[in-house]
Amino acid sequence: MKSYERGDKLYSKYNRAKDALKEYFPNYKYSIEVLNKIDTTNNDLKEHVEFLRLVVKYNDNDENINRNYKSYRDTYLKKINIDFNEREILNEDENDITDIEYGNNNVSGNLDLYRHATEVAGVIKEDFIKLMPLAIAPYGDTHDKDIALAIRYAVDNGAKIINMSFGKDYSLHPNWVFDAIKYAEKHNVLIVSSAGNSRMNLDETTTYPNDHNGDGVEVADNFLMIGGSTKHPNENLYYKYSNYGKNTVDIFAPAEDIYTTIPNNEYITDTGTSLAAALTSKVAALIFSHYPNLTASQVKYIIMDSGVEYTFPVKTPTREDKNKMTPFNELSKSGKVLNAYNALILADSISRKQ
Repeated sequence: MKSYERGDKLYSKYNRAKDALKEYFPNYKYSIEVLNKIDTTNNDLKEHVEFLRLVVKYNDNDENINRNYKSYRDTYLKKINIDFNEREILNEDENDITDIEYGNNNVSGNLDLYRHATEVAGVIKEDFIKLMPLAIAPYGDTHDKDIALAIRYAVDNGAKIINMSFGKDYSLHPNWVFDAIKYAEKHNVLIVSSAGNSRMNLDETTTYPNDHNGDGVEVADNFLMIGGSTKHPNENLYYKYSNYGKNTVDIFAPAEDIYTTIPNNEYITDTGTSLAAALTSKVAALIFSHYPNLTASQVKYIIMDSGVEYTFPVKTPTREDKNKMTPFNELSKSGKVLNAYNALILADSISRKQ
């Protein structure tokens, strides 16, 4: 509670400084040059000038401060507040998979606060690709019911590929999600999921959602788990935060310095396995658009088989061994990195045989 009160106090202090110096920074674009020119004698501006010096020093800005404060308040008032239950607001029972009359069509109400989906969409989008945004993450971990119902909704409304860029450590109803994955497989829909950014070996631990029942046996043949690689074809090829797994991660894709969109018509360079999954979904869409006769399972293995394999050791540090090295092709089932050109060649070959 003390840190929450401190955060409120700092945010109030920032707003007082912003208002006091608005005539110098009408667009809230702060600079040391302008701050140095402000006369602070015989007035109360010195405190505000010094505070904004810190904003500039730490390379912060008005947008980030407001967004971080909103996120900070959400954390304290909702995410870790045991008395807050968004399911009551929705009038919905998260333990009843048949209770589906809840939610709304608002997927952009908090774009300034949560921009992750906009980044993912920016990587995927092309003129030939139609997007169906589905928002299923309220506060804290995503509910299994929401994941399962969103998969089924996407399938029923014509999706060919379902991109999932979220994860969690616990699952109360994994079978609901498994059944939804099988439902997608039955309707020839490919699911692409990011492996996560916790630098964990998923063969030794479990994150959700996934497509295996705990003993490594896949429940369906339409699910791709994507790890993250970098742009460096050397010992640094492995994106150092990506999860990996010889038996659980299917293939790697670029996850470093990806140029994409953020809300309000702006762009950013960002990293993470979510963007690797988005790139994989984009390649899958490219394949389906040219070769619609292929099945989701075929596209899965086309992507895995057509990647570029690297066998040299890469840095995979752990707490126990900070200098650990692992052959790159031991980090996933395919041992490869996504390659769109090769994938289209293989897809063409398989499609012609059919």
